[in-house]
Amino acid sequence: MSAHEINICIYAFTEGPNDPRLTTTLIPQLTKVPLHFRALGDLLEHLKSPATKDDIVVLWPADTDELEQLRSHKRLQDRRLVVILPDAEEATLSLAHLLAPRFLCIAEDVETRLAAVLNKMVANPPLHLASEGAVG
Repeated sequence: MSAHEINICIYAFTEGPNDPRLTTTLIPQLTKVPLHFRALGDLLEHLKSPATKDDIVVLWPADTDELEQLRSHKRLQDRRLVVILPDAEEATLSLAHLLAPRFLCIAEDVETRLAAVLNKMVANPPLHLASEGAVG
């Protein structure tokens, strides 16, 4: 069986304080170079391919309105999601939980926790891939 590559797909808005944290702090700590999507439509187009079903999808919405919009996209369902929240307000946390992410953090945690979580997710593929020996 051919090797199946798991990608880290990061969707993050580009205007604001988060972009420098992404490029100077998070990405250098990852064991795998991620695919960075600056437009949600580009991420959703990428996720159309069946080969992406095991990709790890990191969503970094600009605000709670964008977080709410993310809930309506079926291509984000049943994914290995990680959500970076714009704040720790109760309403924001409730919205994020509706996406059923594997991991939630607020933007301030990007420098300390997120890279370790993503590296662990890459190192521990979904069970169906690990049992097939298909991760390469």
